[in-house]
Amino acid sequence: MGRGKRRPPAKVLKRREQVKRYFIRGLSYREMAELLGVSHETIRKDVDAIFDEIYQALSSQEGQNLIAETALQFKEIERQAWRIYHSTDREHIKLQALQRAESARERLIKILQSLEVLRQAPQRVELSVQDRIVEELLRGIHNDGNTDASDN
Repeated sequence: MGRGKRRPPAKVLKRREQVKRYFIRGLSYREMAELLGVSHETIRKDVDAIFDEIYQALSSQEGQNLIAETALQFKEIERQAWRIYHSTDREHIKLQALQRAESARERLIKILQSLEVLRQAPQRVELSVQDRIVEELLRGIHNDGNTDASDN
């Protein structure tokens, strides 16, 4: 914490930990507010405080560990999405899983950019995720001969 700032109450710190998890999972501020029983403005302030904390810590080893931990959390979300994709034959679930994987990658890139760890989104990564989604969808269509309209 900076000079002159008091440490927030334990209740606020606990809520911010949950906000971090929800943020990484891609929930909107409105969704987080509803789940936590607080206002949209409270969530906005929590997210601002979380990013302030991250900016302050970036120059330390702790900051580097935080970046690595955040990247691992996003990677796990992406892995889970691919597991779901490969565990079902239902096209709409496959599409949702692919969208979740792409969203996790995009959110990680945006966070790294906002922390100035990554200056510009690497086009190759974004395109490879999009290419993989298209490839997987086409593979599913070719294997089935068509898409199953009942799954939509």
